[in-house]
Amino acid sequence: SVSDFESMSKNAEIKVIDVRHQDNFAKGHVPNSIFIGIDGSFAPWVGEILKDIKIKILVVVDDDRETEVFTRLSRVGFDNYIGYLSGGIKSWIKNGYETQSIENISPDEFVNIMNEIKILDVRNEGEIKSSSLDNSIKIPLKTLENNLNKLNQNNKYYIHCAGGYRSM
Repeated sequence: SVSDFESMSKNAEIKVIDVRHQDNFAKGHVPNSIFIGIDGSFAPWVGEILKDIKIKILVVVDDDRETEVFTRLSRVGFDNYIGYLSGGIKSWIKNGYETQSIENISPDEFVNIMNEIKILDVRNEGEIKSSSLDNSIKIPLKTLENNLNKLNQNNKYYIHCAGGYRSM
């Protein structure tokens, strides 16, 4: 049930991953869930982000794709999935649970404000070496969790990557 999912999602030993399209994740997602889109580089990012194959996983997925998600998780050794949000994010909202969202801006908007904002570049080292924004903090996504101390938790950051998948 949605209420079971909600109570389990608050357990620090359980990771909630949202595998929907990044635009849908940005519009509204379960608080503290992690975006790893099923239609992107799913398997490598599951390994990079979750790391521990024994971690318990709850999934937010579009209708009728849960079997695909569980199969793909299993292929990379993550067999400890304990469920998915029945009815998807719509049922979460319908039941009155809080969501979080992420502001997306266009490249043109970004260019207009880039000298006035904090920018976190999460591209890999090779991408950063070929071109980067001078005033950005450069922390590749795969190392972000170990480098959170380099970020001021009181600041608002605009996350930069190549195509929008990693910035979610």
